[in-house]
Amino acid sequence: MDIVNSIVTLPSLGMSKNSPTPVVEKVEEEEVVVNEDKLKHTITKKEWSKIPKYNKHIGMDGVHYIMKYDDKIGTYLQGVKIEG
Repeated sequence: MDIVNSIVTLPSLGMSKNSPTPVVEKVEEEEVVVNEDKLKHTITKKEWSKIPKYNKHIGMDGVHYIMKYDDKIGTYLQGVKIEG
């Protein structure tokens, strides 16, 4: 049995039926535009520094997030604006 013929290709994983190599699709990068004016909550730098490290996050778009809890949906990230 030849090794090349024994390769199983899976179309659901991006593999072509005719070739054993993965099919690579070119994806264009999207520009993320964030309107910081829409952020309703503002906190100071001092308040930001007091929040535990595991409860805060800075997104790739530069927006600061704080983990919050809601009884209906559970935990979520709330965008906040940091004031100097």
